[in-house]
Amino acid sequence: MLTMCRKCTMAGAVLLLLLGAIFLSVDLGVWNFFGINWWTALFLVIGVVFLLKEQCDSCCDLRPKTKKKK
Repeated sequence: MLTMCRKCTMAGAVLLLLLGAIFLSVDLGVWNFFGINWWTALFLVIGVVFLLKEQCDSCCDLRPKTKKKK
């Protein structure tokens, strides 16, 4: 299950909003964004969000504790 703190959720939302604005400007012909596909950029954003989540102490505290087998 994906559990993230408010800070990481906001960072992911901002990245997705920026990505959407970039590709909207490409669709409108305002800016040519190096010719990459939208799904490539989406996978990059997802990767960055997961990296942020793994490094965040607040997100690590929200994770359910698992029992270790002996």
